[in-house]
Amino acid sequence: MFVPSIAKYIMNANQKAIASGNTDRRIIVPLAGAAIGNGWIDATIQGPATIDYSWYHGLIDEPTRNAIHKIWEKCAQDPNFVLPPPFHPFTVQDDCGIMWAILQASGNPNAYDVTTWDPNVDQVTFSSEAFFNDPKVKEMLHVTGPALEHYWHGCQAGSGRRQRRNLREDDVVEEEDVLRHHRRLYMDNDRPISVVPYIAELVDNGIPVLVYNGDRDMTTNMVGTELCLNGMEWSGKDEWLDAPRGLWNVNDYPAGWAKEQGDLTFVVVYNSGHMVRIMELYAATSLFGVFFELTSHRVSSFDRYPTMLQKVPTTCSVVSLIRKALLTKRQSPPVTKDTMMKAKPQSIMRLC
Repeated sequence: MFVPSIAKYIMNANQKAIASGNTDRRIIVPLAGAAIGNGWIDATIQGPATIDYSWYHGLIDEPTRNAIHKIWEKCAQDPNFVLPPPFHPFTVQDDCGIMWAILQASGNPNAYDVTTWDPNVDQVTFSSEAFFNDPKVKEMLHVTGPALEHYWHGCQAGSGRRQRRNLREDDVVEEEDVLRHHRRLYMDNDRPISVVPYIAELVDNGIPVLVYNGDRDMTTNMVGTELCLNGMEWSGKDEWLDAPRGLWNVNDYPAGWAKEQGDLTFVVVYNSGHMVRIMELYAATSLFGVFFELTSHRVSSFDRYPTMLQKVPTTCSVVSLIRKALLTKRQSPPVTKDTMMKAKPQSIMRLC
């Protein structure tokens, strides 16, 4: 939710400053693009998509799939629909608790990588927790008072986000209101429900957007992401639905699949879970190396760089990504903080 929201805000602020002619007193942020990795962008679509993704991967059987779909339908239609945990009324953060129910039904595999029960796959969470809970870091961040005793979590579980309302001892609560207060959820009214329109606004204004998913991640899986993008209302919707999908190679090895239309690119990273940058380092380096390459040149066809692209036998032209820039003879300018700040929207190399 955060990347599309922040990118849209920057774009709108830039447009407002330019339209007012007050660019001397307002900072123009050179927004060159946005990348969304395994993102939660629409709970109403991605929530139920988790059910089918899990069934496709053998985590649940068809009767369980059908039963959870029925629960989802009731939950989505009736905000007062109540079932015992792990289900709960709809929230933007984790829909109706669908994922937690699937995890219980499938023996609690790792939601970030459904091929394992190893709880240590998500090492970023543990690393960040160790960092932010370091007393010296807390001191530098000016954490004082009672907050010093709090433990900072890298990712709060869905049940932890649903906190009871803090009632004072002298609060008078009618019996019929107990359930309502109990179900008052943390960020229950968080909005928007979907940031897919934000993505549409970005690409329609010429801001390249890269959306990528690890194929083994259940939490924000590739099925839900594709459904979000396919249903997105934007100027290139019809062309997007008809656009071919291609094999993406890194160092002569299949790294996933890619699809592109206009300024929108969707990539499925093969053999990766939620943490793409950790689980598939070479693929991630290639992906971002190309997306953030600071050159105005854009590859537009297979014929221009036939040695850098891999065709697969299909009935239509296949869209593919450029091979990892750092492993080719072609040298790219180093990406630094200074060069990133000088990037212009037209300076990003297209992936295909």
